[in-house]
Parts: sequence; C-alpha cells; structure tokens
Amino acid sequence: MFIGALKAQNPALIQAARELWQQGAILPDTWVIDVDQVMANGRLLLEAASRHGMTLYLMTKQLGRNPWLAKKLIELGFHGAVAVDFKEARMLRHADAQVSHVGHLVQVPKRQVLESVTLNTEMITVFSLEKARDISAAALQIGRVQPIMLKVFADDDMLYPGQEAGFPLSALDEVVEVMSSLPGIKLTGLTHFPCLLWDEEKQQTLPTPNLHTLLHARDRLRKQGIEIAQINAPSASSCRTLPLLAGFGVTHAEPGHALTGTIPA
Repeated sequence: MFIGALKAQNPALIQAARELWQQGAILPDTWVIDVDQVMANGRLLLEAASRHGMTLYLMTKQLGRNPWLAKKLIELGFHGAVAVDFKEARMLRHADAQVSHVGHLVQVPKRQVLESVTLNTEMITVFSLEKARDISAAALQIGRVQPIMLKVFADDDMLYPGQEAGFPLSALDEVVEVMSSLPGIKLTGLTHFPCLLWDEEKQQTLPTPNLHTLLHARDRLRKQGIEIAQINAPSASSCRTLPLLAGFGVTHAEPGHALTGTIPA
C-alpha cells in the first residue's frame, strides 16, 4: 500500500534492507526500521502536541512491537506506550518499557487484570460492566483505585467489523450509576475509534461521527458533575491532525503510522 511513498521518500531504506538480506544479516519477514527517521518524526509529533497542550502515548504495533525502539521514543518524551492487545503489553513490560494504556482494541484478559492494576497502568479502557467489576476487584485487592476509560458508541457511528464493542450512548447514565458503586475504579476518561479518517475524495483527514459521539458523551457526564480528564480520540493522529483534535477538546492521542510515515495522507 505504501511502497510508492517509500520509493519516493526513503529509497535508502529499501536498499539497506536488500543489502542486509543479501548478506545474510537478516532473515525474510524481518522488520527493518529507519530509526533516525522514526525519531525525527517523533520529535515533530511531540512538538505539535506540546503546542496544543496534548499528551501522546506511543503506538508500537506499526513498529513490530519493538520494545527497544519504544523505550527510545519514551525517552524522547512520549508518555509511555499504548498496548492494543495483551501480547503487546506483555512484550513491552518484559523489556521494562512503560505501558500506560491498555484495553482499547482488545480488552485485558481476566487473568491479567491484576497484573495491569499492580503495575500502575495509567489508564485501562473498559467495554463492559463485567470488565469494570474485574478491574475494581483487582484494585481493591492491592489497595488502590484504578483510573478507567469507557469506550462509547452511538447507533449511526462508523465501526469496523469485529470492533462493535463498548457502551451505547443511550445507556450511559445507567452505566455510570453502576460504576459509581464500584470502589476500586475511577471513571476519568472516554474514547472511541476511529475518530478521524482519510477522505480520498477531499484529500483530507476529517472527523467521523464517532468523534462527535465522544464529545457528546463527555458533555453528558459533565452535566452529572463527572469531570473527564482524558478524551482520547485515536486514528490518523499526525502533526496535521493534532491541532484539529485539540480544537475539539481532545487531550490524548496515540500516533503509530505517523511515526513511520505510513499514514494515508
């Protein structure tokens, strides 16, 4: 999908990969990463986020879940990594890379909830009341309160097959009432996905209905006196879209493809 852009923008990476393979230094199906370029892109993203008062987690799935590079980017200023599944979280933690957000695309398995809570994970995304109860019980077991984030959706939102999960906007009041009775958790964030998408016809990255659902949920909770400190609006996060997100009041983003230069834009 991106080979044309790679040929135009970074042909030396292709040549280096070919030479390393011919020398027998790497095997087929090996991730070859231009670390200098990724770090340069990371600096640009952090500068853009700083200008707009936003916090960036690091997405590593586009980097082959590479813990060495994740730690380099965290040293650069990223606020830890977001792990989209439990295998990624496990790999990063085993390498002592900071994992700050888990549970968004794939919920934390029941048998690993205690580990996430014990390791002071900054934020855990929750799709169900059952998962919220698991997290609350684990947090009480070690004597802490775990911040959580709800994934919300509305009937007309854009959802990818297999990702139809979360709390319907219509049930938000009832969900919050139940969660307020769970002493081991604190509702501090909201998220949705995808909040931005590339529009081929307009040649722009534009908000989806999901972003407006996310903001609607935030406003409803504020009316109940619940202050949401983290609004996380992932997908297509880049230097160009961070100002757009900040304008909507988004506080956190999770760039991945922007680090490797493989965003459609």
